[in-house]
Amino acid sequence: MSDGKIFNKARWPLHIALAWRLSKCPDYLNKVQPDTFRPWLPWPDGTGPADAHSAAWREIHDLMSSTTLPISECEGGPVRIQAYGVPAGAKEEIPIPPEVVATLEWDSDDARDDVGLVTRRGLPLDPTKAFRQVTVPAGAVRYNFGGAAPLLSAKQYFGPAPEPGMKAFIRLGEAAYWIASNGNRRDFFAEDVEVWSGAYDALAAQIQIGKVDLIGRDRSGVNQEVAGLHLAGLKVFPPQLRLSLDEIMSPTPGLWACPLAVDAADWERDGGDKLQGLNGAVVFSHLQVSGPNVASVFPGAEASTPSGEAASAQKRAPADVLAIVEGAARGYDDTPLYEEMIAAMAERGMTRRKAAFHVADRAQGIGSPESKADRLYRGFRKYIKSIAPAGGRSP
Repeated sequence: MSDGKIFNKARWPLHIALAWRLSKCPDYLNKVQPDTFRPWLPWPDGTGPADAHSAAWREIHDLMSSTTLPISECEGGPVRIQAYGVPAGAKEEIPIPPEVVATLEWDSDDARDDVGLVTRRGLPLDPTKAFRQVTVPAGAVRYNFGGAAPLLSAKQYFGPAPEPGMKAFIRLGEAAYWIASNGNRRDFFAEDVEVWSGAYDALAAQIQIGKVDLIGRDRSGVNQEVAGLHLAGLKVFPPQLRLSLDEIMSPTPGLWACPLAVDAADWERDGGDKLQGLNGAVVFSHLQVSGPNVASVFPGAEASTPSGEAASAQKRAPADVLAIVEGAARGYDDTPLYEEMIAAMAERGMTRRKAAFHVADRAQGIGSPESKADRLYRGFRKYIKSIAPAGGRSP
């Protein structure tokens, strides 16, 4: 997996460390860039931005600037995150003393390919205390936040995805969230553009082939059926997508999705999800899709109801394999990794499955291969035994 490239590095750039604290998702680390985040520390009066990016940066900065925490593990408590950087005008990096870090702030912009540190707002400017290419030990970041929940998981931010089959028509964002969460069977980082884009693209594909009905309001203000052919060849613009200035000022034809967090009143007033033509001309507004269609094409965790021995077995075990794995291996936060492992277990013999677990665990660089990999293996065996018919064989 691509995230092995990140975990195998001894140090992380600051934007990677921040991405880890925010998401706890290895795949996401390879998607962020130095200019992805613009966090701020509290202002001199103690106030400051309350967004998740800034909250994560405050936590990391506190650990970087502590003069009392040990530099290595000590009785399970937090450790200081030692920062390294290249001073202004120099060519070689040096350790940045924690008392100096305390006076510095995050520094990045679109023209740079690294994250640095500069004097905090409200303090006298000191050009000698500016650093570029700042890095921190990956192990220290993972150790400090290993047991912490992501600051911005989709489930934390939006709650569980509503069951689409309960309403005749639902907003595109609701359908995309249902698809992205795999019917509430997985959580993901709330700002992962690739996950959202994949969900919207999958939804648009089903609309085009007639599997999911789409409606929207034309100039009359009355809902009309929108044929799938209207979407053929058009780009879908998820609200999480970072757009260029040209795309913002002169919207290209496409399906422009509305943020999921927008409330019903604003969605109604502003037109919600729109199908736009050239120069932002709205062809259809307030787009919605058939809830039952979405539930049928993208079934969720409760799509089928077990009966007989299967239902009895599920009373003795978690609802699905992913829940077993999560219970057996606390510490793994990347649900797609669970799914990949389960798929591998279904395709290979058990001995090879166990070996595949060890390989995947080592690639992640998380802990000892014998610890979590073995717990995953035991959890799966326990699950198989719990649902196997009496006298049957289990792997």
